[in-house]
Amino acid sequence: MKQARPVTKTEKIKFPIGITVMIDLLLPPIAPLITMLMLGNPLKELSSIEIPDTKIHNANRAAKAALTDIKTEE
Repeated sequence: MKQARPVTKTEKIKFPIGITVMIDLLLPPIAPLITMLMLGNPLKELSSIEIPDTKIHNANRAAKAALTDIKTEE
């Protein structure tokens, strides 16, 4: 399979904004849902927010450890 082309940062910002505007104009009842779903992508690309990857991994590790403890107690 042919490798896809690299996507620029500008495209990563413009695409969700364009989709949001189109959906908001075409389907106003679901506009809030689509807007909130698409809002995270430009925020991530603009580095406005920091995604706490380490906290997510630590939570997963703790959950797996707790499940393992429950299984071994039975």
